[in-house]
Amino acid sequence: MNENEVLLYYAQYGKIDQMARAIEAGADINTRDPSNRTPLHLAAMRGYQDAVAWILAMDPVIVEDAYGQKPQDLADLHGWCASANLIREHIKQAGLKALAA
Repeated sequence: MNENEVLLYYAQYGKIDQMARAIEAGADINTRDPSNRTPLHLAAMRGYQDAVAWILAMDPVIVEDAYGQKPQDLADLHGWCASANLIREHIKQAGLKALAA
């Protein structure tokens, strides 16, 4: 596994320490899986609020996945409102109103 794959793997389990090691080893916080999901998508869709906050602190690009879902959409879809709200608040503070919806 390369650093980006390691980052994606640990994002889906909310493992901040391992994600930090992957970043230190050269992983890109904006890396994407085959479904165009970023680490933020993966952490958000599983409700790992601490991991979502950690990723947001790195100011990631917030994009839609291959199915047209933004990270906050996936969090809402799976019932993780606190994670979705964290992302929306981050977007608001960054002035990215179009993505906050």
